[in-house]
Amino acid sequence: MPQFGEFSSLRRMNRTLVTVALLLAASALACEEEFVVARGDAVLIVDPEAVDFGDAAVGVSYTADLELTNPGSVPLDIMSVTLSDSLAGEFTLSEIPPALGAGAKHGATLTFVPTSPGLREGTITFETDSPQEKTVVVPVKGRGVEPAIVASPATVDFGRVLVGRTVSATVALTNRSDRPVTLLRAMTAGTMEVSSTLGRVELAPGASVDLPVSYAPTDVGPDMATITILDNSPRAEALAVNVRGEGVDTDIVVEPLTLSFSSLYVGETRTQPFFIRNIGDVDHDITELVFVSSNTTMTPQFSLTTTATAPYTILAGASMQVDVTYAPQNDTPHMDQVRVQSTGAPQPVQVAINGTADIAPTPRVDVSPTSLAFGAVEVAQTRQLNLTVSNLGTADLMLSQDVTIEPMGTPYTLVNAPTSGTALRPMDLSTFQVEFAPTQVGIAPAAEVVVRSNDPTTPTVRVPITGEGTMQALPAIFVSPNPIAFGGVPRGTQASRSVLVRNDGTAPLVLNLVRLTNNAGGRFTLPSPPAAMTSLNPGASTMFNVDYFDNGVVASYTGTLEIQSNDPGGNVNVPISATTDPPPPSLTDISITLTWPGMNHDVDLHLIRPGGGLLFDAPGDNCFCNTNPDWGVAGVPQDNPFLDRDDLFGPGPENINLSVAEDGQYRVVVHLFNDRGNGAVTPTVQIAIRGMVVATVSQPLTNNQYWTAGYINWNSVSQMGTWQPSTASPTSAIISFCY
Repeated sequence: MPQFGEFSSLRRMNRTLVTVALLLAASALACEEEFVVARGDAVLIVDPEAVDFGDAAVGVSYTADLELTNPGSVPLDIMSVTLSDSLAGEFTLSEIPPALGAGAKHGATLTFVPTSPGLREGTITFETDSPQEKTVVVPVKGRGVEPAIVASPATVDFGRVLVGRTVSATVALTNRSDRPVTLLRAMTAGTMEVSSTLGRVELAPGASVDLPVSYAPTDVGPDMATITILDNSPRAEALAVNVRGEGVDTDIVVEPLTLSFSSLYVGETRTQPFFIRNIGDVDHDITELVFVSSNTTMTPQFSLTTTATAPYTILAGASMQVDVTYAPQNDTPHMDQVRVQSTGAPQPVQVAINGTADIAPTPRVDVSPTSLAFGAVEVAQTRQLNLTVSNLGTADLMLSQDVTIEPMGTPYTLVNAPTSGTALRPMDLSTFQVEFAPTQVGIAPAAEVVVRSNDPTTPTVRVPITGEGTMQALPAIFVSPNPIAFGGVPRGTQASRSVLVRNDGTAPLVLNLVRLTNNAGGRFTLPSPPAAMTSLNPGASTMFNVDYFDNGVVASYTGTLEIQSNDPGGNVNVPISATTDPPPPSLTDISITLTWPGMNHDVDLHLIRPGGGLLFDAPGDNCFCNTNPDWGVAGVPQDNPFLDRDDLFGPGPENINLSVAEDGQYRVVVHLFNDRGNGAVTPTVQIAIRGMVVATVSQPLTNNQYWTAGYINWNSVSQMGTWQPSTASPTSAIISFCY
């Protein structure tokens, strides 16, 4: 195969032969008018005959112009153009015509974009219908090269520098290529007071030269600049060295300026440091390091310790660590400031400190009733009374031993009692029975039910038991469930619980009266209690319902069911409990949920009714200071909105829901009531209409800013709503309370 240079000689010989053939053809035309032109005088000539791109920077596009000529007197067809495989992907040929007319010329473009370093060699092959020279081959080569000059470091960060002071650094410029490169000059652009000098210099392969850089801030604030290095090497763009720094007016720098303590329990401690740095050229004394609130080095919640002993001196260029320890004694938010005064700072510097803690989760056992009085029970008969163990704490309650009756051998036994290891989650309960089976007439021996658990305050609970054996036939009342626990009931939903009353005695049981002595403001009702003087024979029973209904805010309620009878043990008082929960979104026209990250921001959710007016306008704004306004038809709770939870610290959720919406446009607003010194936060609002989530939107807010997230347009005819997002930017609130 001919070498790269031999192609040129062959092409020149072919071009000479073609020219001679064309002259002979012209002479024949002059001699014979009837001469028929032969196809052989059409030929393709490509100029240049070979293309050499030389060194080409990786990632940069390079082009070469080709001229295609047909010097013949008849047209020439270009049947195909092929680049060899070694050029594929990085070389492209464009603007190739399908044919050239007689004597025509046409320009084409060859493009080279190297993707990696290295030599590429190959050919472009033209196939034509010329009988003289069907194939024309153009050699092509080029070498991809990386930028020759690199800078180390590529970024110079001077950090904090006193105004009026000059600091310097050097950047090494190195030639990584295999040939000499000339550095031309350096140019500086930006807002920074930076200077650098670089003269024209030639660098041999592997050689380096230092570029001096200096920074002399003239004012306070951050500065940035770019130094551009120009050289004669191929590269995608000029070499740039980024420079940054900050001018400061003090030798003493305190950072960080805010310490936030969160996610602690009362009784725990946590320590965080801040640092006092001397960035000057001389030593400085710390003349004051105190808490602002007390002017001492200790408060009940916060304390200070340092890595040095008073009096404090910080050498030039050195730093001192100050540890702040937070030991919360209660769950109240705590705030203070540490004041740092120094001979190196014109004004005192204050470090803001805030902390919040929660009460540590603990189990709390409750056993009810607190005593069991069986009264008189016929000998050889049995009677059961319920006993309930509840966990009223915030952590799991674990029974450390089996529930027992002490002393053993008494006429009392346990039925379905919980055993050692039984775990009750917060607000869970376990109800079991104590059975009395007297074997003789007279007062039974004293006994106790003993419940042992991991309750740190009351690890052992003792419930006294009394009873008497008699030969007289007596009634014995049994009530189940006891207590009656409704659990969570959605607002506006009526719940019912069935109550069984059974006569476990040997004489008729007469129910004198069944009533609610505490109905939680009418929330508990007895729709059909047993009639007065209802009589139950031994073994007989009756059932009735206790109902719960509430249209109010989320809250927990208790009540008492009293059953008066001729049971010698006296009246039975059954505790009742229920919690009003928000309705599920599927049962509401509008449901809105607000959440935000972190635990140190007070963010509030607002829903303003159609025509409701301004933020914090009562009763038009449903928010923390107006949690259940009377909207729609006066006195009808179903068309009133509810803010069921006001979260003061985060992360939410805060919920507003409205079961029956009125016609018009509602406005959804989020307000950052208090950032507690923690800066901006990004709350998220989720809007559901008829149980379907129609939007989830977020927006960063700073302290006291409010943001209109959007509007809900409700059509009372179709009973449907649509969501319209707002384009308004956050705005500072003028007031922060309802008026």
